[in-house]
Amino acid sequence: MRSLVVLIIFTYGAAFSAVANQKNKVLFYIQRNLNRNKIIYEANFNKDGTLNKKNPIKAYWIMVDEKGQKENLNYIEKKMAYGFKSQKISSNRYIVKLNAYKSKKLFLIQKQPFEATVYTYINGVKSKLTRLYINADNSSFWPKVEYIKIEGEQKNNGLYIAEKILVKK
Repeated sequence: MRSLVVLIIFTYGAAFSAVANQKNKVLFYIQRNLNRNKIIYEANFNKDGTLNKKNPIKAYWIMVDEKGQKENLNYIEKKMAYGFKSQKISSNRYIVKLNAYKSKKLFLIQKQPFEATVYTYINGVKSKLTRLYINADNSSFWPKVEYIKIEGEQKNNGLYIAEKILVKK
């Protein structure tokens, strides 16, 4: 019986560790009002735990409204909406700019192996970015963004912070 308990604890611990490691790779995500699907931005680590210099972030869909499967961004999504450019500024820091929102600087920082965070300024406060919410009008061929809500945790105290940015029409 004791070995069964140890096996269960070991198996649960290994499964929990795998989930925790996956969760640690997720930097932030984007949600939209059009459906429940999410665009996930995760850290792209090398085998030694350092960020990949050429591609420090991977972006992909989680298709919640379908079967929850993972799908790559298509060419137009990468170029026009959800893609990004990154620039290495030191051994463990990158500036990241989303293609659809180039004026907002994001800072990807690696603190230790297999651990990275994206920071930005939300309402003027340095914060860990956790989510972008995009509200769009989908009544025409191309959705028109009405506002973007940026959410995160304040760096100095971990408290929730948000900023709503109205898009000019």
